[in-house]
Amino acid sequence: MDHYIQGDQYECYQQGTLYCGGYTAKAIITSFGFDTPHHPKELYLTKLGKIICSSSEPSSWRKVFENHGLKASNGSCIFKTQKEKLDFIRECILNNTRIMIRVGKGRNSNNEYSTVRAALAGHWISIWGFNDETKVFYIYDSSVKKKYYSKNLELGNTIRDYEQVINEWKLGWWPYPNLSHYVTVKL
Repeated sequence: MDHYIQGDQYECYQQGTLYCGGYTAKAIITSFGFDTPHHPKELYLTKLGKIICSSSEPSSWRKVFENHGLKASNGSCIFKTQKEKLDFIRECILNNTRIMIRVGKGRNSNNEYSTVRAALAGHWISIWGFNDETKVFYIYDSSVKKKYYSKNLELGNTIRDYEQVINEWKLGWWPYPNLSHYVTVKL
């Protein structure tokens, strides 16, 4: 059975090379019915962040959501087991809490995966639903080109299996160490 976040629809924006955190945050903010700046880079808190996509730490995104009148928290699941991480994500979805996680950016623009790339570069995605029978999450990943979008999803633009998401959640060590970071958001 499919379980999805409840709320307003949002558009799956396709990013260029940078600003994955901004695109992910924009989707979350608009899913609550709030307006956001035209370009997601305007969500970054610092002038440098707006220029080169820096300052994309979880605490920065928490502040962005709070600035839009939302309740947000950030943390790390580094010491949780795989089952505890899965339960945490599913609990967020069932409680209608948006969640963005920092993963390794292993996919290129042609949707090809590289573990080396995933180990090096960090990337923000959001999770909008799950299905325990098929063991998949419904993901919004701003780096996925429209021609690779999964069809017939109520929310999100791609599907990833549980194991893949949990494994990618600990990757992406640049520009700062990834400790299975997340940001949760609700009204």
